[in-house]
Amino acid sequence: MQGQDLVPAARQVPLSLRQLLAAPYARQAKPAARGHRGYTTNGKKAWGLGGAIYDPLREAAVKLGLKLHVHAEALQLALDAGGRVVGVKALVIPADSPAHAAYARCIASASQWLGALPPSFPLAGLTQRIGQRYLRKAAAIEREHRVPRWYRARHGVLLSAGGFVMNRKMIDELAPKYSAGMPLGTLGDTGSGIALGVGVGGAFDLPHRISAWRFINPPLAWAKGALVNQRGERFVNEMLYGASIGDAMVERNGGKAWIVLDARLRRDAMAQARDPSTVPFQRDVALVNLWFNARQAPTLDALADRIGFDRETLARTIADYTKVARGEADDAFEKRSGECAQISEGPFYAIDASIDSKWLPLPTMTIGGLRVDERRGLVRRADGSTIDGLYAAGRTAVGICSNIYVSGLSYADCVFSGRRAARDVAAARSANQRQTAEA
Repeated sequence: MQGQDLVPAARQVPLSLRQLLAAPYARQAKPAARGHRGYTTNGKKAWGLGGAIYDPLREAAVKLGLKLHVHAEALQLALDAGGRVVGVKALVIPADSPAHAAYARCIASASQWLGALPPSFPLAGLTQRIGQRYLRKAAAIEREHRVPRWYRARHGVLLSAGGFVMNRKMIDELAPKYSAGMPLGTLGDTGSGIALGVGVGGAFDLPHRISAWRFINPPLAWAKGALVNQRGERFVNEMLYGASIGDAMVERNGGKAWIVLDARLRRDAMAQARDPSTVPFQRDVALVNLWFNARQAPTLDALADRIGFDRETLARTIADYTKVARGEADDAFEKRSGECAQISEGPFYAIDASIDSKWLPLPTMTIGGLRVDERRGLVRRADGSTIDGLYAAGRTAVGICSNIYVSGLSYADCVFSGRRAARDVAAARSANQRQTAEA
């Protein structure tokens, strides 16, 4: 999978399925249709799409007998004398209390305002302050109206409370390279589920692994340009999926990256961004960066001086890249010649795509979590033993995408790991029932 699959289908040149994969993947993988898309109407926003999958699953579970306790914060796990997890203590706003609805409104408003603008954008300080005001109102309701409740867990507890990307202190301590990234998550992604598991002996694994999403396509013209580090060297195939580009940028290049274009590529990018079939959030990001985040220079040497690249390094990088575009050489990162462009027509431009870019924020999410038994989903201790009665799933656990993320793996991983835990509980219940019958 690669960024190119985000270009509106109506405007794409027909390609074979294998050509839709970046070359390094095409040798090893058979293309498959995405399986994590649901139908919903949300004004073509970039967020809120998950409800198309989550909401029907939740409704089906409720119809089957699931009891859902909202606005209930789990704070403590209960263990029996043998060390088995047998319950949960939570602080709850009673559902029949007027405070319940007021709290829900505060949290919804806080989420809306905090997510209105990337933190680095102009006016974001205002939207952040409004969001924080609603959070303070919610906190006041919690202090006044929450009551403690214990929940007995006869067959186990499953921790599935997201990751910790919204806990900036944890990010600063455990993954400081990503502190400047834009957190991608919900207000609940505070690491609370992970902390519950650690509190009873669970092992917290891969805390430093963060998925950083540097999408540079669409517009396709950006991906046909050269993505270079602070020295002026290319370091990745620009057609790879955004999480692969972000990983290479932060882990191996200090979080610095620049998209180098010439005048023709900039014109192409403008036209592609204005294409009516481009969805608004992709159009707006492209246009804002072409207008406000593109530094211009008449020559490559002048561009190197302006950005701080080494002149000789940038000149060699662009010369080698142009040879690939002409079909005169193979690319060191296996980019096809048709996916490259000759960067030769001045003036030249460099768009700041670094982790701390003001106009092109880098979304980040945590992918480490509690270590689990991969067959059963039980939480493991540091010595490899499992904690009886305690499971973890989704981003609270180490999972399928904890090495590198690909679009859809959060849903796939959450569904897989949740079903794995449920099947283990069901198997244990069946075994106990057989033993009881035989007795």
